[in-house]
Order: sequence, then structure tokens, then C-alpha cells
Amino acid sequence: MSFGGILNISDTTDILFESNIGADKKQIRHNIDTALARNREHFIRIGRGQYRFTNHVQDNKRKKGTGLRLAIKDIKTKNPQMTVKEVLNFLIASGFDFQGKKPTSAVNITWAYLGYSKEGKQQALPGVN
Repeated sequence: MSFGGILNISDTTDILFESNIGADKKQIRHNIDTALARNREHFIRIGRGQYRFTNHVQDNKRKKGTGLRLAIKDIKTKNPQMTVKEVLNFLIASGFDFQGKKPTSAVNITWAYLGYSKEGKQQALPGVN
């Protein structure tokens, strides 16, 4: 059971299964693990299958971005002839922090968002939609 802000995964899974919330205990466990993974700032793992609720209130402040949009704008202002692949290689070589995002996807999406893909031919990287 959950007492004093401590969540025991096996007990919670059993309660949800007995309440007919889900038909499969394995799927219920997966759903609980997924929910906990999304809320790591609210739940701290204290043992195997046990988490403590930290009671932090979510703030609606936007997280600071990587600054990729500004970096690409600066590069294109200085070198308007650079292609998306050249910009990507330049950012990787200069050690740009993509903060866990895939560099290829992040640059390609930002490139399209800024409207550079509309200049002349489509300059999207191959294999990235």
C-alpha cells in the first residue's frame, strides 16, 4: 500500500488489477513505470519498486531551449550559402550542446521552421522526415 507518500509498485499493480483497471498485470506495471518516468522530479526511487512522492508543485515556466534556432540564424547570416548538412557538421564540430536531442533531427526541424528549406532546392537531410 501507499502510506506517507511512498508508492509501492507491486501493491499498486495488484490494487489496479483487482479493480479491473487493466486486464494484464504486466501492462499495468508498464503504465505505472511510464508515468513515473515522466515525473522523475516528483518521485524519487528509494528502493526496488518503491518511490517517494516529493510533493513538488509543477511550475509552468518554459524550460530554457538549446538555442539552436539562434545558432542556425547566426551561421546562415554569416554564411548564407551553407547547406543544412554543413551547418549540422559545423555545430557538431564546435561542440554545440543539443541537450539530449538527436542533432540531425533537431537541425532539420529547425531548418524547416526557419524557412531555409524553401530556398532553392529542398535541403533536408536524407532519411529524416
